[in-house]
Amino acid sequence: MDKLRNKIEELMLPRLEEMDLFLVEVVISASYKIQIFIDGIPSVTIKQCTKLSRFIEPYLDEDPSVPEKYTLEVSSPGMMNPLRVPQQFRKRIGSTLKLTLNDGQQIDMILKEMDEKTLTGLLTKIEAKSKRPTKEIKEEDLEAVSVDFIDIKQALLHFNF
Repeated sequence: MDKLRNKIEELMLPRLEEMDLFLVEVVISASYKIQIFIDGIPSVTIKQCTKLSRFIEPYLDEDPSVPEKYTLEVSSPGMMNPLRVPQQFRKRIGSTLKLTLNDGQQIDMILKEMDEKTLTGLLTKIEAKSKRPTKEIKEEDLEAVSVDFIDIKQALLHFNF
């Protein structure tokens, strides 16, 4: 399945670039449910997902390694899924992230900037919702932090609802 995943990525990347989108992940299950997760800045539309699905479908139909009965889904990765590629982090500058590091440490940070190796931001504490108003925290009171991508096991976007 790695060969098929690589072929899908190879076919999709130029097309995604033309559409100012980027590939997040290709997932292929044992039952050939093929999920292609894409994103863009500021976002990806249903119309773009449909267009890319129609683009890749003929290749899958003709590929002898793909069984006749397969399922194809092209979509955004969704807000609750982990951030996986640098473009997703760049899109989230200014947002609060919940990071789990390879050593198990948890870091909550407001992402301020990034380069090809490192995220830089401000440490913050994400608290459970309370009925009492919380004291507003000023950014200048927060401690700076840098985290290398290589040290991140999982990165999730934090939402305040």
